Amino acid sequence: MESTDILKELKELSPELSKAVANRYEDKKYTPEKWKDKGHHEQIKDYLINERKLSTRLVNGLIDRGLLRELKYGDALFVWKEKGREVGSDIQGTRIDHEKYGDRGTKKMVVPGSKKNYGFNFSVRTKADKQKFFIFESPIDALSFYQTYMPKNYQKKDEGYRFISLNGAGTKLETIGDFFRTVGVPDELHLNFDTDKAGVKAFMKFVVNTDIGFESKFTTNEKQVKVYADIPKSVDVKDWNEALQKGETEFTTLDMPQYIEYVKGKLGDNVALDIATEAAHEKKKFDFVKYPKEKNNVQSPNVVNKRKSKER
Repeated sequence: MESTDILKELKELSPELSKAVANRYEDKKYTPEKWKDKGHHEQIKDYLINERKLSTRLVNGLIDRGLLRELKYGDALFVWKEKGREVGSDIQGTRIDHEKYGDRGTKKMVVPGSKKNYGFNFSVRTKADKQKFFIFESPIDALSFYQTYMPKNYQKKDEGYRFISLNGAGTKLETIGDFFRTVGVPDELHLNFDTDKAGVKAFMKFVVNTDIGFESKFTTNEKQVKVYADIPKSVDVKDWNEALQKGETEFTTLDMPQYIEYVKGKLGDNVALDIATEAAHEKKKFDFVKYPKEKNNVQSPNVVNKRKSKER
């Protein structure tokens, strides 16, 4: 639920809550020292390589560049870096416990104090003329798509790519606006969310227009950005990592009209219309296109293709 909807619901359930005195608190400061590397990476390698099917080379590359480390109890810490500085992280558990973590089965959390409206991200060829941003709900989805996408596109020297995890979908969209502000506006924005209600609504917030319906692009104060969704060709997978695990390496890139038809076929016409209506209503609270780009911007370092890790 959106925060405003939560407050409205709480006030209806318990009116006295709306009259309560607000408590003041200070945001916790992110301290990387509290989330130290265990000293070896056997458990996260076993989980990410053998269970999640990420390549040994990719996992080693992340470790070598300080974007991934193993914590005390074997959990994987995905590090958020901004201009080379660690500003946050999120944790992916490596032990299955459905009783404690429900259907997902593993621990999953953003580390307290992590930078607001930011997330795990990495890039390839940040100086290329044409830039594409690929947005995902989790670091592992971003890495899974990268592993599928890059072998087919690595030779396109005129294109640069940034892969960004939101650690969620509908409630984290401001993150994309902040990336526009800090690293620049891309030529293409690929919103590769899950095709559940939250993911579809997040996508529609970018392209719904209450006056003319839907558009496959939007305009910032810098340039016009085309919006797409990349969809695994298999209809039997729920996200990019499941596609990777099942060996599904083919995907389809859809523009807005094609995506709407895809959603109708997957969720039904009525559900698609309800989601679009909600997206149009909530778009009024979501204004990301007016962010000015920061001056003297320094691009974050390339992750994988400057220094290649050896197979271990």
